[in-house]
Amino acid sequence: MRGLWTQASRPRLTAVSHHLSCVDSFSSTLVRKTTTRPPRRRPSFAEHVFTLLLTPVLAAALFVDTSWKAKQRRDWDDKLAAINHEISQLREQEQRLRSSLQLRDIHYGLYQQRRSYATAAYAQVEVEDEQILSEIEMPTWEEGVSVEDEVPADQNPRIREVLSAKEFSHEQLSNFHRYHRLNAITLALRMLLHLRIGPNPFYSITPEDDPVDIAALDSLDPSSSVSLPTDTDRLVQMLALTRKQMRSLRKLDDLFYAAPQIQAQANRGALHRTIQDLTVEFDAGNVSLPGLIEGYGKAILRSKEVPSISVYVMLIRSLSKVGSYSLAYHAAAAMKNSTLPLSDPAIFYMLLQIGRACDSRSLNNLLHYIANSDNPLNLIHKWEKARVHGLDLPVPATLNPRLLMALVYVALRCEQPDRAEAWLSLLREADYGSPWKDDLFRSFLAYHSQHGNWEEGKKWIQRSVNHALSIANQSIDRLARVIYRMLDLCVRCRKLAEYTAILDAAVESGIGPPPVQKSQNDYRKFHPRTRSILLEWEALPLPDNTEACPVIDKAKSFQYACRSLLEQLAQTPPARATKREGDADEDLILMASTASNPNQRYAVRRREQDSVHSNNASALVPAEVEKLQSKLAEQDVLISEMKARLDLALLRQNSHEKEAAGRQERWIQSAARVAQEVRETKEGFEKLQGRFEAQEAIILQLKVRSALAASRQQSWLEDDNERSQKWTESTVQMTEQLEQLKDGFQKLQRLNEMYEQERAQTRQEIAELKAAARLVNQESQRCQDQGPATGTVHRMLRGDASARSEMAKKQESSKPIDVPTTKTVSRENGPLLSSSKAIRQALKAQKKKTPMSQPQESSGMDMNDLPADEDTLRRTATTPKKRAK
Repeated sequence: MRGLWTQASRPRLTAVSHHLSCVDSFSSTLVRKTTTRPPRRRPSFAEHVFTLLLTPVLAAALFVDTSWKAKQRRDWDDKLAAINHEISQLREQEQRLRSSLQLRDIHYGLYQQRRSYATAAYAQVEVEDEQILSEIEMPTWEEGVSVEDEVPADQNPRIREVLSAKEFSHEQLSNFHRYHRLNAITLALRMLLHLRIGPNPFYSITPEDDPVDIAALDSLDPSSSVSLPTDTDRLVQMLALTRKQMRSLRKLDDLFYAAPQIQAQANRGALHRTIQDLTVEFDAGNVSLPGLIEGYGKAILRSKEVPSISVYVMLIRSLSKVGSYSLAYHAAAAMKNSTLPLSDPAIFYMLLQIGRACDSRSLNNLLHYIANSDNPLNLIHKWEKARVHGLDLPVPATLNPRLLMALVYVALRCEQPDRAEAWLSLLREADYGSPWKDDLFRSFLAYHSQHGNWEEGKKWIQRSVNHALSIANQSIDRLARVIYRMLDLCVRCRKLAEYTAILDAAVESGIGPPPVQKSQNDYRKFHPRTRSILLEWEALPLPDNTEACPVIDKAKSFQYACRSLLEQLAQTPPARATKREGDADEDLILMASTASNPNQRYAVRRREQDSVHSNNASALVPAEVEKLQSKLAEQDVLISEMKARLDLALLRQNSHEKEAAGRQERWIQSAARVAQEVRETKEGFEKLQGRFEAQEAIILQLKVRSALAASRQQSWLEDDNERSQKWTESTVQMTEQLEQLKDGFQKLQRLNEMYEQERAQTRQEIAELKAAARLVNQESQRCQDQGPATGTVHRMLRGDASARSEMAKKQESSKPIDVPTTKTVSRENGPLLSSSKAIRQALKAQKKKTPMSQPQESSGMDMNDLPADEDTLRRTATTPKKRAK
């Protein structure tokens, strides 16, 4: 501020010029020289005025400078905060990567951190690195189950009795309908959130649930009329709102009682067919997983109907086929919350999803809910408790084999083999659920393969071979899947001889590997052991007459080829199982991973003939050398695996270092750009400071001009208001005049009509008078011929007519305008009508030949005066017309 004050130019208002102008007088010069000189720098009023005028300008400059510096300071703080936030995020990401690498280095440490929905009842089983839990390579269980097998609620007699006994109001039904709609919308929101967020590797429901690429959401159709929300926060808010509304509606007492009625309406709706078509397209691979979820959500929003149980069953089946077990788990939970009557397929798929997730707590809750349900509307078919093998188990009253097999499957998945054996005892009476016994055999083979239990697994190999013919009667592919599970058990338990025997028997019988049915939406991956078994099976040549050979012959040939294997398995002593599994069989060949396929831990290959002879020769070698070789092979596999992990960690570390270097370079460039911007901003401020004073003057001028323009505009507005008021008043006056003219015109019309009526009446009277005059003339002529008496009558009539004509002339001359109209004048009192009456009386008297009275004779009338009477009549008739004018 001190620099600005020193740079300000001040006019020297008190300075005295010593130059004397030529026009100055000599007297003034004398006066100046003779007076005392004032001080040179005496304070004046002008300096104070200048200070007062310059202070606001400098204050405004100070304010602008302070505000600009504060803005620059805030901008720098924001940029530094953003940079610090980015640095903290990078450090957190690096810490997560380091912790994940440390967890992966531990022996299967990541699996211990997963939040499996099984609680204390879930038994942790130590498995090898190459074994992935819960893996199912082939389509199982859901095959052969039709959604149309569902029994309508109306077929249950107890349901019909309850429905007939209880009726609901329209308001209650609308609340029930709203609850089911909210339940369906909640399912759509949950699935959309699952797609956008994806399963967390530490909190995934099932180990094989692969994350869906969120970029696939961009392929959704944006042109649809119903658009779903894409903001994750918005989805979370909507989900919380719907759940809050559902909690209030779920407290309704009659929700279970009204469920059959709602279910019957939902089965007849168009929403069921829409979801069915959508799931069919999804199973065929024509619709992606995000498309399925989007289609379900839009179908729910567009329709006002309620989804039935079949809709949830179709969703669960389609999602299970492609390995989206978490989404299917959400659909199963929504189906349970719907309170609709549960059919056998619905319970089957709920059990299936519980088995997928290994959720023993949900299994116990569901079985308790089904077995202890006192409400007859919860289930279409009743369940009962049975005492089997010392256990109280819930069992369907119909003993549906599919439900029993699902119970066995979920018990094995939830590590409850005692329950599985108990439910299996019920299936043995029905020949292991004859049409679907292959599913049961594969479940037990997979369970024992997972635990490496050869003693129990070989029993199921024997049962599978014995039942191969009945399994092949259903489909040869079913038998191929059972054979695959047998081979997998042999590989897991390191039984290469049995593996070779079973594989040779299948190939010689013409049985090929099971078909792999994977759609475009299937994200499941094959295990390396599965891939090796299938590739080896596919590489072996089948006999030439395979296609022509019947299925039954193939099954019989397989049983015959496995006869020696069954005898060997039956003669094997149980004590052999006490040996270590790693040293039980020396025939297993473990192939280390190669550079072309580093992810493959080992592969199973058929032993060649030379290797068989070498093994027979090596039988003489001491057992210690053989054990050492097997351990060396295992160590080679572990070393190759650790190398692969180390290479992966190095690659990640290199990529992280490159990213850090790139970020540092970007930060340096951004700092240089910011410094350049600061210099440019400083130069701009200096320029703006110079223009500030000029802008203040321009602002003052603009204010003056704006004030003048405002005053002018105000005057123009006042003038316009005055003109508009005058125009309004003139318009009102013209309107009043127009109304008066209309009234006068209507009065003239009425007068014209009255004149026309009077004129017509006058014309009629004149015509009557002319006729009477003609009669009088004729009578007068007859009277002249008859005698003097007639002359007397004529004189009387003429005198009377002349008197009356004179009277009419006097009246016309005295009052020419105020002649009464035809309406006011009486027809009997007029002069013309009185003369006509006198004439009629004379004519009647003459006809009767009786003498007239004396007054009539004294007032005689001449017939020649009739024209005068007609003139009088015309003048009398024209009088109303003149008066009207």
